[in-house]
Amino acid sequence: MMKKEQKTNTKSLCSKCGALCCTYVSLQIDKPTTPGDFEDIRWYICHHDVWVFVDEGDWYVCVERKCRYLTKGNRCGIYEDRPRICRRHRTVNCEYNGQEEDAYELRFDRPEEIQDYAREYFRKKRAKTRAKTRRLRRR
Repeated sequence: MMKKEQKTNTKSLCSKCGALCCTYVSLQIDKPTTPGDFEDIRWYICHHDVWVFVDEGDWYVCVERKCRYLTKGNRCGIYEDRPRICRRHRTVNCEYNGQEEDAYELRFDRPEEIQDYAREYFRKKRAKTRAKTRRLRRR
């Protein structure tokens, strides 16, 4: 009985949604630590419909592109044969069910944003290194 209720709730929620989960692809990327890493991210977001975000400390690149099998009615055209990622997707933490743009720790939409972040990141890193060096010299 519980499974049937969950299925009904999922179907109900999905019927209200504009298939948000079918309009993008996001992939986890390594946390940037070098100037080259930040330059790669800058390159990603130089492209239309691409942005980078940080969620729970993990970095992701997001490409906003609609699934080729999404029908005009925002339904899956290959539901019975949908990919594993789609089969595993749950509405508990889905985009429609409470996720908002400001839900991310960080979000970078423009190259200037990641450049500013990188400058601050390296400024803090240099300050930390200088402080550590001073402490070691005092010993």
